[in-house]
Amino acid sequence: MHTSTIKVLSALALSFAAGGASGESPFSPKPIWAKDGRPLALDCRSGAPAAAQSTHGDASVSLECGGAAGQTLRVRYKRSGTELEIAMPLADMHRGDWRPQEILWAPDGLAFLINGSENAYSGSDFVIFQVRGNALVRSSITGVVQTDMVGRLAKCWPYIREITGGDPQFNMSAISWSGDTLAVFAEVPCTATFENSMCSVYGYEMNARSGEIVNVLSEEEVRKNWRAHMSWSMTEPTLPTCDPKTGKVHER
Repeated sequence: MHTSTIKVLSALALSFAAGGASGESPFSPKPIWAKDGRPLALDCRSGAPAAAQSTHGDASVSLECGGAAGQTLRVRYKRSGTELEIAMPLADMHRGDWRPQEILWAPDGLAFLINGSENAYSGSDFVIFQVRGNALVRSSITGVVQTDMVGRLAKCWPYIREITGGDPQFNMSAISWSGDTLAVFAEVPCTATFENSMCSVYGYEMNARSGEIVNVLSEEEVRKNWRAHMSWSMTEPTLPTCDPKTGKVHER
C-alpha cells in the first residue's frame, strides 16, 4: 500500500494568525496559504467538552464540541460588536467520524473554513462558514469536485465509477484562500480498493461562495504551483497518472 499524500491533517498547519503566511495585513488581497500556521487543537472524540479559539484581525471564532453520541460543533463568530452563532452536528460530516483539525480564514475575515478528517488515509473534507447579513451560514462545496474528479478519472480507468458507486468520498483539503477563490488539494485515498487510480491527485480552484469550479490542475501542476506552500511532503507513488484535461494515462 502506498503512503497517503494528504497524511493526517494535523500535519497540515493552516494559517490563521494575524497577518497570515505572507506577513501582510490580515485583510490583504494576497493568498493565505497553509504553510505557516498551526493546527486546531480541538478533540471532539473524547466525549468530554473541548474548546478552541482563533483570531484574524478584529474577527474571532470560538469553537466548542463534545457530549454524547450526537456530538455538536458549536461555532461563535465575533467582529466589531457583531456576534453570530451556529451549531453543526458532527454526524453531518462523514457519518460522524470526521473531526475538525484546522481553520483557514478568508482574507477579509468574513468567512473561514475548517479542515478535518476521519483517519490518515481517507475522510478528509472541509466545511465553510460565511457571514451573510445577520447570520453565520454553513456550506459544503466539495460534492461538485467529487463528481468532476470521478468523471476525469473514468476516462483513464472506467472501473472507478463502479468502485465509488456514486459516492466517491475522495480526500479534499483546502490549502489556500485568496479573495473568493479556494485552492483545494484533491486525492483518491491511497488504498488498494481504488486499484490503479489510488493516490491520484488533482488540484481545484473553486469559488468559495458559489462552489463553482474555476480551474483544474494536474498532479504535475499541483507540484509545480502549490508544493512550496504546503506544510507536508507530497509522496511520489509509482502508479501512472491520469491527465485531467486529456484523459490520457501518463506512466511515471
